[in-house]
Amino acid sequence: MDCHGCLPANTEGAIRALKAGAAAGIIPQAECDRQTALLKAATELEKRRGMAARTYLSPAVSPTKLHVCRGIAQALKDGKKVAVVMNAKKELAYRFADMFVAVEEARRKLGGSTFFMANMDRNLGLPRIRRYCDSILAELDSDGVKIDRIVGGLDEYAVVGDRMQAELDAQKPDLTVVLGICHALPGLKKEDILITDQPRELANYLNQNFLQAVGEVSSHNMVMGATGIVHLETADTLREIVREM
Repeated sequence: MDCHGCLPANTEGAIRALKAGAAAGIIPQAECDRQTALLKAATELEKRRGMAARTYLSPAVSPTKLHVCRGIAQALKDGKKVAVVMNAKKELAYRFADMFVAVEEARRKLGGSTFFMANMDRNLGLPRIRRYCDSILAELDSDGVKIDRIVGGLDEYAVVGDRMQAELDAQKPDLTVVLGICHALPGLKKEDILITDQPRELANYLNQNFLQAVGEVSSHNMVMGATGIVHLETADTLREIVREM
């Protein structure tokens, strides 16, 4: 297959690889078609509400992780309901999932209530993606963390936003933390805490006045080859705050 740096969309190379894989009998045609549709949806999402919606995004300074984590801890201490929504892109779930563990640890000590939702359907996607779900869910279970609602698979981050938003709205949380492809959720509120791994996506959120957005910009490098949950800096910040309360 031919794949060069001047293709019109950065998903085009992956689509060509899928088609070549299906032609060689490596993956079923139905899965090739499904993956192709998901990749095209991801491109359209970025053009509508993500990084590709702007011609240039300058570097941005976000609130500190200390600031947003104080808000999470205080909400739980005040007996409020904190929702954590992870809409992760594939292996990045290995890092973002740490937030579930940290918020659950905080709830046990401070009180309040939580609602956890993630796109980790272990029955969807190519075998490697399904293994990510199995691995992360098993580790969360061993930590005593239960995901209350699973919506879509780790490769469906571009198409699950509406369903996640409906589930979230039904819960009526006092504070919401969204991780990963946050802008897939159409009903984000300005007071929501958004956590992204992309510096330009962070700038995009801040430019839209989502002033509780923070970046975990080293995440992609840290999860390559991961087989277990990798500590998230925001989650560790919350842990440190809770220890001192």
